[in-house]
Amino acid sequence: MRKLLLTIFTFSFILLYSQNENYNKVWDLLLKNKRTEARNLYEKSLAHLKTKELDALYLDAIINLEEGKLNYDDEFVKNFIAISPNENYFRALFYMPFMMNRIAQNGIDDNFYKKIDLLSNSKFGNDFSVIYYKYYADKLRRENVSAKDNLQKIGAVNKWQFCGVFENLNGSGLDIEYEPETYAKNDKKFNANSNGMVHWYNAKDEDEDIIHFYANENEYGEGIMYAQTFIESPDDRTVLLELGSSSEFKAFLNDVEIVRSSDEYINEIGNYLVKVKLSKGMNRLLLKSELNNSTAIFALFSDEQKNRFTDLKYYNTYQNYQPKTLQEVNPEAKNFPYQDFLAQKIKENPSLISHQIMLAYADIMFNKNEKSRILLEELSKKYPNSSLLGFIWIGYYNNIADNQKALEIIKNIEINDQDYYYNVISKASDKDFLQTGSMDELQKLVEKSKKTKATAFTDLLEMMIEVRKSNISEIITILDKLIADSYNNEKYLKGFAQIYDVQKSNGNGAIQRLEKALEKRDNYELLLTLVDYYIDAKRDEDAKKILKKLSEAYPFINLYREKYAEILIKEKKYEEAMVEINRNLDNFPFSYNNLSTKGVLFGNLNNKEEAANYYKKSLSYNSGNDKVNQYLEDLTKKINDIDRVAVKDLYALAKQRRNTTHKGDLGVTTLLDEYIVNVLEEGGLKKRSSYIYEITSDAGIEELKEYSVNGVVKKAEIVKPNGSIVPAEENYGNIVFTNLAVGDVIILQYDVTERETGRFYKDFNEASYFNGYYPVVESTFTVISPENLKYNIVYNNGNVPFTSKKIEKKTYTTWTLKNLPQLSKEESFSKQYADIATSVNVGTLNSWKEIANWYSDLVKKVTNPDKITIDTFNKIFPKGTSGFTQYEIAQQIYDYIEKNVNYSSVNFRQSGYIPQRPSKTLVTKLGDCKDLSTLFMVLAQQAKISANLVLVSTNDNAKNYLTIPNIGFNHCIVKANLDGKEYFLEMTDKFLPFNSISNTNIRAKALVIGKDKTENENSVIIDLPYQNNLENKIAIKTEVNITEDKKIITAEYQNFGGQKAYYNDLFSESYSDDDRKSRVEEDLGSVLDKVISAQSIKLVSGKDLSSNPLVYEVKFNINEKPQTVGSLKLTQIPILIKPYTKNLIALENRKSEIDYVQYENINQYAEEIIINIPANSKFTEIPENKELTYKKHKYSIKYELISPNKLKITKLANPSWENVSVSEYPEFKKFASEVIQAEEQIIAYK
Repeated sequence: MRKLLLTIFTFSFILLYSQNENYNKVWDLLLKNKRTEARNLYEKSLAHLKTKELDALYLDAIINLEEGKLNYDDEFVKNFIAISPNENYFRALFYMPFMMNRIAQNGIDDNFYKKIDLLSNSKFGNDFSVIYYKYYADKLRRENVSAKDNLQKIGAVNKWQFCGVFENLNGSGLDIEYEPETYAKNDKKFNANSNGMVHWYNAKDEDEDIIHFYANENEYGEGIMYAQTFIESPDDRTVLLELGSSSEFKAFLNDVEIVRSSDEYINEIGNYLVKVKLSKGMNRLLLKSELNNSTAIFALFSDEQKNRFTDLKYYNTYQNYQPKTLQEVNPEAKNFPYQDFLAQKIKENPSLISHQIMLAYADIMFNKNEKSRILLEELSKKYPNSSLLGFIWIGYYNNIADNQKALEIIKNIEINDQDYYYNVISKASDKDFLQTGSMDELQKLVEKSKKTKATAFTDLLEMMIEVRKSNISEIITILDKLIADSYNNEKYLKGFAQIYDVQKSNGNGAIQRLEKALEKRDNYELLLTLVDYYIDAKRDEDAKKILKKLSEAYPFINLYREKYAEILIKEKKYEEAMVEINRNLDNFPFSYNNLSTKGVLFGNLNNKEEAANYYKKSLSYNSGNDKVNQYLEDLTKKINDIDRVAVKDLYALAKQRRNTTHKGDLGVTTLLDEYIVNVLEEGGLKKRSSYIYEITSDAGIEELKEYSVNGVVKKAEIVKPNGSIVPAEENYGNIVFTNLAVGDVIILQYDVTERETGRFYKDFNEASYFNGYYPVVESTFTVISPENLKYNIVYNNGNVPFTSKKIEKKTYTTWTLKNLPQLSKEESFSKQYADIATSVNVGTLNSWKEIANWYSDLVKKVTNPDKITIDTFNKIFPKGTSGFTQYEIAQQIYDYIEKNVNYSSVNFRQSGYIPQRPSKTLVTKLGDCKDLSTLFMVLAQQAKISANLVLVSTNDNAKNYLTIPNIGFNHCIVKANLDGKEYFLEMTDKFLPFNSISNTNIRAKALVIGKDKTENENSVIIDLPYQNNLENKIAIKTEVNITEDKKIITAEYQNFGGQKAYYNDLFSESYSDDDRKSRVEEDLGSVLDKVISAQSIKLVSGKDLSSNPLVYEVKFNINEKPQTVGSLKLTQIPILIKPYTKNLIALENRKSEIDYVQYENINQYAEEIIINIPANSKFTEIPENKELTYKKHKYSIKYELISPNKLKITKLANPSWENVSVSEYPEFKKFASEVIQAEEQIIAYK
């Protein structure tokens, strides 16, 4: 008997092993893209098991998928129910196309109803997803009683109170604690930043669904919504809370954060499970979600065996509750059972691939992307070119919104697996290809599609061919086939309904097709499509019937009433429309669309006061709506605020002031410069600029023959001396004044309207400059503001008198200066225009902390490390950071970034201010200044290094741009605290050594951005310090051998700090030897003012990003004979670096100070020159040693005769970067002249 049992066991084991072997062989073929071989082997060895074993059933379904099958009947579901596997398999497979599919993305077909009915009557009928889909199916089939029963079975939270929409600046809102987070009562309003004032509200029409969609609130696009419910529990109990949101979210129980969804991906309904403790009595559950066009929330309490509670009561109005501590709530994140189940199966049988593929797919479907990524990476090591895995990878990258990486995989599949069905889908989804691809290309794609099971796409492509041929009857035949092949998937009917109207026959157009599809069941998208067709067909009554039906069935969705009201407004039934709009506002009181529509209705009812009131309310939530702003302006029909103070007759003023005696060097005199800014109460500005110029000499014609403006041109004319008017030619703000002559006057006027959104939508910052490079007869600046608006005023380069008056709740403040001389012509190395002109700067922001807080919120979302940045950090420091100083750690991070990521000045992603995720920068190997700085900061923080982003206005910008807090920055760097010192690091030059100073950052204006409001409390604008940066130095050792007809020179250069960057680049692979030779000859020739011939250029050492000098050697010749005076020979010393040059002091006198950093970026020049003359010669005339100083400038040059024919010259210069004022210029010029003279000395020998 024992032998018999052993024999049976051994035989069973052999059979099992053989079967597993067959499974793995099929999987191996499939993962190697050998689909035909996989199908053949499956049919030969495993097909007979697909009604008995889940592995066989699942493998068959996956092969079908890989063959391109997209539409499935109920066969898989029937077999699955018959096999009756563990319910965890069901949960993992629920969203697969052969099971229930994702109906939101893929549409509903006939088999959806068949499959859900089968599952509902099976052992899986109590699964939440089955019950919910059954509810939805019954709702569509108008089986309302059954639908309601299924909804009640779920027992999820369906009592919610809402608050929002709050600002979500670049996704930062989730991490900003808005007041409703801790204040649950509905007795006050909250500041939603750019989205006005809001409060807790209850929708009058409660959503019966247990998944609540923010269908009304999503008009805001991006934002933050709060939802709270109060739960009454009869006792203290430990519960499982299943949570979900179709966007990123946080959850709080009794004011304790219990869930923070991963910011790596978009979340799915019910994909977070957390164990928490409910307290006896009242509890508060708060969900905070990012708003997008389909955000929904869900919450379900159950016991640890997943049984739903029936004794919990939910309330959607404030109930008194007690906030708890983290220890009292004790949240514990839990895996869903299917995850643990499949993970265990993989552990038990790691060689069986099916469970790994199943779990990877499930994690993607449920957006557990990080877990899926780990599985995919492991599988991809063995199957790097697998299209099956590639398809799952595409799902992963789509989930984490990395479209570039998804596209990269698609391109690789096209190359590595040309017959894969997804290539057909990808091409058939390309509108450009469908419309412009050749007929031959389309036909080839059809033939390729026919080799797959993607019948719907074959139909689609064949239809497109007939569309291109304009073969209407054939188009309709193929469309009918497409819909039939897709089991009447309603998304195809919606998408292609219009085709049926091209050739109507037997009353079978789009309307009839849609009506037939909706005879027995509803589809909300089809119903709304039918409404549009009815309206186009002027069947408004039929459209109204559908909309009324929808608004009665789904009263909590405002959209249906909005469309209904549109028809009523068209019919001039304003009172009836008002009822619908009021109902909408009862559901969502902060709907700016419905508030503006209510304004329209009051306007049509001749109640202008209420109309204006509701327009203003709408604008308080959406200030940038130009249409509503125009409604409001048209409605009030008051005198234009700007017209009240603007010059009434520009022509009369021009006539009065022409023939001016105020004349300038450039041949133009400004007779009038009028700038008026109207600050709108609802946010935004209207501005008008008016100029009158007179041409006083021929130079003025060249100055003003072309002009550019950024606004709506109201006037652009030449007024001739006889009074005739010649209009200018104008095209999109580019103005050309033709036939200008001396004595002509130009009148130019244009308007600009600015509507801002975001946090500072009601703030403004403006400046007016009164004098310029033309003489000015009169310059005025007017600010028109709401009477209670306070703003800051800063005067630069002189005070400006003003007058102020109030008219109709507006304050008009006007600054005026007259008869202003021209500013001096722009001088070399002078300050920017805005720093020397007389100006008035006005703005509403009071402190730089407001800007710092804004930017801190803006970047908050992207500054958290993710898997890619953590892996990168570990790659940089494979053995950790122990033993390194912080400076060394920072240097290694810097080196990695500069060597692996390229800088681009193009602003990536969303705007010039918002950095992309560091992981995106690492993957694409491309980023701009803020991207690279953010990457450094995130990596540094992993080493516990304190680092901050720094906004910079580079030193080629005027300093006065930032006299009042505003966001006028054009660059971003990073500040790091290393070993107790502050360092400001430039990240955009891959050749710049670590901790070097960039020229444009020297004394630039900057704002350090703290991590939170506490850090930003004392934020101020700083001049970027550079004391801790590496010094920029040059040291040269030169040997000069003078012969009868040339100088043979060998020079060894040592370049330190930022000076090294140029040479890191010069000796990179970007330059050929010839290019490098040409560049060196050009550089040396410009210094020596001679033609030189480079013989060799050799890199010695230091081509890296360290503080060590880059050393290189140049050998070159100067072909010139010494001058002779009698027996003496004269020659100039070949000095190769000159700290002071003639262009610096070219002017006899200056009218503006020297902005020295525009000229200098070197801290020290050191030069040693050995001059050898022929052996039988000797030096007879040697210049005197010189030591010169001016303030912090120091210069010395010394001569040492080593032997009769060998002279050593040592030069050292330490310039200062401090500015030179106008009064200091003469003395500085004297010093610089002496230095220049010292370097032009002649030496004599014979």
